[in-house]
Amino acid sequence: MFACYLFDREIVGEAYLRGIGLPGARHLRDVLNLKPSTEAKRYLYKLFNQLGEDFNGDLFSDSLGEEARLVPASYMDPLDEFFRATNVRGQRSFWPYDFAAIPIETISAIYERFLKSSDKREGAFYTPRFLAELVLDVALGTTHSLLGHRHLDPACGSGIFLVGLFNRMAAEWKQANPEARNDRRARELRKILCGSLCGVDINPTACRITAFSLYLAYLDQLSPRDIQELHQKGHKLPRLVHYPEFATGGQVEGNIWCGDFFVLSPDYPVDADLVIGNPPWGSSAVEGTPAAEWCAHHQFPIPDKQISAAFVWKGAHHAGDSGRICFVLPHGILFNHSRTALTFQKTLFNHHTVDFVLNLTDYQFFLFEEARHPAIVVAYRKGAPEHRRHTIEYWTPKTDWLVTRAEVISVTPEDRCTITVGEVLDDLEGNDAPQIWKQRYWATARDRRLIDRLSLYPRLRDHIRQTRETTTNKRWLIAEGFQPVGKGDDPQKAIVIRLPSRLFIEATSPALTYSCSLGTA
Repeated sequence: MFACYLFDREIVGEAYLRGIGLPGARHLRDVLNLKPSTEAKRYLYKLFNQLGEDFNGDLFSDSLGEEARLVPASYMDPLDEFFRATNVRGQRSFWPYDFAAIPIETISAIYERFLKSSDKREGAFYTPRFLAELVLDVALGTTHSLLGHRHLDPACGSGIFLVGLFNRMAAEWKQANPEARNDRRARELRKILCGSLCGVDINPTACRITAFSLYLAYLDQLSPRDIQELHQKGHKLPRLVHYPEFATGGQVEGNIWCGDFFVLSPDYPVDADLVIGNPPWGSSAVEGTPAAEWCAHHQFPIPDKQISAAFVWKGAHHAGDSGRICFVLPHGILFNHSRTALTFQKTLFNHHTVDFVLNLTDYQFFLFEEARHPAIVVAYRKGAPEHRRHTIEYWTPKTDWLVTRAEVISVTPEDRCTITVGEVLDDLEGNDAPQIWKQRYWATARDRRLIDRLSLYPRLRDHIRQTRETTTNKRWLIAEGFQPVGKGDDPQKAIVIRLPSRLFIEATSPALTYSCSLGTA
C-alpha cells in the first residue's frame, strides 16, 4: 500500500524503477505484471529494499530477505489482478485502484480484518473515523491551541486518534505559518510527528500500522515535489516505533511503544496534556495480569475484571497535573450496579473531575457491530472536583437516518442536560444505584417527577428474594431462565435446568425467533 501510494502520488516513478534495474516500467503494477512470476517477485523485493533504504525502516522489515524466502512466487498473480482492479468474472476495469489518497478508515478496516479471534474476544475493535473525530471534538472543546502539547493514546490500534490529532496540529501550524518554505514546513511537522504524539499498543502489527498511518498523514501535508527535494537532500521518514524486546537497527525518533501499557516503563510519558483513545473492552484484567497487579498496587477497583476500567485509572496516571483524559468505554462503566462497580463509580467521581459524558447506547449496532456492549464517551481531568456543585455535561443522542447515510450523530437540545457531581454521588448512595444516567437518558422532567412519586411505594425487591436469601418470607424467587448457548459460550459448560413443575405458559407466538424445549438450556 505504501509503495502504491508513492507511485500514485508520483513521488517515485519510471526513473526510480530504472534505478533498480527495471527499464520501461512506470508503476508497481508493471512490476507485478512481469512474467514469469519469479521475476515479478525478485523485482518487487528489490523495490522494497530500495524503498526501505530511501524512506524508512519501520515499514520495510529489516528481515526482508527472510520474508522473501517464505513468499511463493505464485502470490504475485492475485496481487497483479487486484492492483489492476480485475473483477471476479475476469472483466478488467477501466479505472484501477488509485492509492494517491488512502483514507484512515481503509487502514483501520484492514487492521481489524487481520485481528485474530482472540484479539476480538479481548475487546480489540477499531474505531470508526466519524466517532474518533467526535471524541476529539469532545476532548479538545476547551483547548485553544494544540501546538506544544503532548498527546497519548494508550491503546493506539491503527492510530486513528493520533492521525486525527496530527492533522489538526498540522492545519494549525500551517495557518500560523502560511509563508513557510517546504523544508521548514517538513521539519516542523516532523517535530510534531515525533515529539507531540505518543502511542502504546501490545500488538506489534498495530504499532507498525500506526506508524504507516502517521507517515501517510505526514506525506499528505507535502507536495510530491517537496518530498522529492527532501529525498535528494537525504531526508528520510523518522523511525517511530520502539520495540523494547529487540533492536530495530537505527535511531528511533518517535514515541510509539510496542508493549503492555500496565508494565512499568520509564519511557511512557507521565505529563501528557491529553490522554485519549478507545481501550479494549473485555474481562481480561484477571489476577496475575499487569493490569490487575497495577490496580491492586494502587488500590483501584476493577469491576467485572473489565480491562477498560483499568485504563481509566492508568490513563489519569499518565496525564499532567492539568491534563485531560477522554476514553470510549463500555456503558457498564457507569451503568452497572454490582458492589465493585459502585465502588469504582464513587472513586471515579471523588478522585477525578468528570466534565462530560456522551451516552451512545442507542448507537450500539452502528459503532461496533461485534461488541456486546453499548458505548459511552467519558471526558475527565486528573484532579478531584473543587466542589459538589461541579457540573457534568450529559448528552444522550438518539439514532436517526443520518448515522447510516452520512455518519452524523445528531444531538438535539432535548438530548442535553447537566448533572452535578453532588447529584451523582447522592444517587450512588441509594438502594437502586445507579439510576441517574438511565433517568436522564429518556425521562423528561415530568417523567422524573412521576418516578420520584413511585419511589415512595414498595419495590419489587421487597417481595422477591435472591437465591442467596435463605431466611425470608418473600413469595417470589429471582433466578436464571432459559439461556441458549451463545456464540462465545463454551458448550461444555452448558447445564440442563430442571423446572420445579410443568406449570408454564406455552410460547406459541410466530414472532418468536428462538424456542426452547422444556427442561433444556
